[in-house]
Amino acid sequence: MKSTGMIRKIDDLGRIVIPKEIRKTLKIREGDSLEIYIEGDRILLNRYAPLGDFIEDIVALSESVSNNTDSNICITDTKQVVIATGYLEKEYLYKDISKELLEKMDERILWQNKGGNKIKIIENENLSKDVNQVIMPIIYEGSVLGAVILLTNDVNKKITETELKLVKVIADYLASRM
Repeated sequence: MKSTGMIRKIDDLGRIVIPKEIRKTLKIREGDSLEIYIEGDRILLNRYAPLGDFIEDIVALSESVSNNTDSNICITDTKQVVIATGYLEKEYLYKDISKELLEKMDERILWQNKGGNKIKIIENENLSKDVNQVIMPIIYEGSVLGAVILLTNDVNKKITETELKLVKVIADYLASRM
């Protein structure tokens, strides 16, 4: 365990402040949920990952949509890509999401690239690939928990209304399971 040298007092309501430097380093944002664990005489905080409880079902759903739409699906939480199908699995899985994607998620609307505008999904991504993107934030009780992203392999492939609806359905399904 790495010591930070920072000390905080507990207030009269039992609260402590996690220093800004630590929140920034660990990409903990206002509104993020943390799980509290006890290990011996230690208190451990861990980012809460609500998708962890039913990840196998989500992978199966994502692969089915991917296979039936000739597109690829990735699903993120607010820190990293947690599910990726097709070629995305090797490139994106468990990598930190980009600030651009986080900003799109915070807009809380379905976004589709038009006119060649692309959003970096992960940090340090090379945007040279010609793909179409659809990004739908996963919103639960007013909080953004992640996003469902559909990417085509071919920039000339038009994203259909059905595919847009599927992305919305997956995001709604995930939000309902929280």
